[in-house]
Amino acid sequence: MAVQKVFGGTLKWVADNDRHMTRLLAMHHPGVPNLGDISRIRWHEVEPVDLMCAGFPCQDISFAGRGAGIVHCAGVA
Repeated sequence: MAVQKVFGGTLKWVADNDRHMTRLLAMHHPGVPNLGDISRIRWHEVEPVDLMCAGFPCQDISFAGRGAGIVHCAGVA
């Protein structure tokens, strides 16, 4: 919602495979397709967009995860 507020535009699709988040997204964005597991998306079949944003996969640091903390970070220049 913050990205839309700053840049405008319309939400075309989401990609989330968490069952709780899927229900929440469907409730707040009815009619917006959920592409599911991002690693299984066939990108050549997805409606193109001008801006795509993604969240940090936080399972290892969230209360829902194992609490292992961030064990590896890498950057590529």
